[in-house]
Amino acid sequence: MVIARPTTTGTRLCAPSPLSRWVGTLLNLTIPTAMVAFLASVALTLPAQAQEGHSAGPIRSQPNSGANSAPAKSVRLVKDTRSLSGQNTIGLVGGPPNSTESLIAFQISALVAEGQETGPNGELSLRVLPVVGSGGVQNIRDMLTLPGVDMAIAPVSLVDQIESSGDLGDAMRKVTFIAPLHVEEVQIVAGPQIRDIKDLDGKAVNVAGDDGAKEVIRDLLSALGVQVTWTSVDHSAGAEQMKRGELAATAVLSGKPVNVLSEYKRDSGFRLLSLPFSKSLSERYLPVTLTHADYPDLIAPPETIETVAVGSALFAYDWPARSARSRLLSDFVQSFLSKAADGAPSIRHPKWQEINLAANLPGWRRFPAAERWLEQRRSEQDKTAAKRDFEQFLNATGSVSPGHIDRDKLFRDFLKWRTTNAPDAHP
Repeated sequence: MVIARPTTTGTRLCAPSPLSRWVGTLLNLTIPTAMVAFLASVALTLPAQAQEGHSAGPIRSQPNSGANSAPAKSVRLVKDTRSLSGQNTIGLVGGPPNSTESLIAFQISALVAEGQETGPNGELSLRVLPVVGSGGVQNIRDMLTLPGVDMAIAPVSLVDQIESSGDLGDAMRKVTFIAPLHVEEVQIVAGPQIRDIKDLDGKAVNVAGDDGAKEVIRDLLSALGVQVTWTSVDHSAGAEQMKRGELAATAVLSGKPVNVLSEYKRDSGFRLLSLPFSKSLSERYLPVTLTHADYPDLIAPPETIETVAVGSALFAYDWPARSARSRLLSDFVQSFLSKAADGAPSIRHPKWQEINLAANLPGWRRFPAAERWLEQRRSEQDKTAAKRDFEQFLNATGSVSPGHIDRDKLFRDFLKWRTTNAPDAHP
């Protein structure tokens, strides 16, 4: 993990050195167990009154079930401000079960818990509750409406579309971002009858429970002149239907490698389809490559598969500045960004190596506590760089002597030396 000065691209990748060792699974919880805990917290701890400054009426966001998964027009979303799990817990909507985004959400929870002192009953002073989501637009709707949900992981391109369409109205003004995350690759596994992406035209394609993936991949295939019908079954059932020719392909939008794709084997006739990249796609997609190292059961070495990807980000609800939820979310930001920047052991998925915490998302506001953290981090890095350069200056010029030192003149000489010898450090 590295900290760099902001870029204007918002999806610039950064490749630091390999991260720390693999550690145990977060508190030995599986995704179903975490969801049981989440639902139990709804039943047991939902208070009767709302928190400060907001309406208390619960407005529940329902997953989109239409063919295009488009939210209804003129929707007025209202945030339910009731706390589900206590004043020290914030909620994070990740992705569908077994997606990389769900794993990243659990690792963020483990990262924040790492090193915390616990109370007499083992309670943490700050806890992140990962929530399995439907992906894409629905994750943002959940963040904007559901109680106890403060953050969401979502593809940036989809959030841009929501904002430009105006479908969610003024509610989008409450969306901020904490940091860009990894890229999510489009991965389409085809059955034995399909040889090329064009062969999918007019056929049935499966997207297993991920609204965001369907929206992104539908738009992508449309741009390539391919129209398909959509279905949604789990990957085990999808693999069997593809063998029988009932489905042409299964599509996934998630950070590689995706565990659920282990259901598909090259020896059974399945293959990953290449997606041609063109200039027309460059505004919304990034060209990426899948290799044998990513999917040893699907890609034979030295074959590679060209596809495209979209950037994702950690979005946050913009609570009122002096509210308890805003203070709690600010505490999370300080803990998460500091530990992520230092490469804590709980960061273990390879996708963490792509993240540039300082990158900007054009058109979006960074959560205020995240902006303050970045400013402080840059200041600390500047001081460290200045100290290093000053030591190099002293060694290079022999300016330190037992006699009297004119510190003002020495510092002026140092600044001149630094401009000449280290122009890249401070442009």
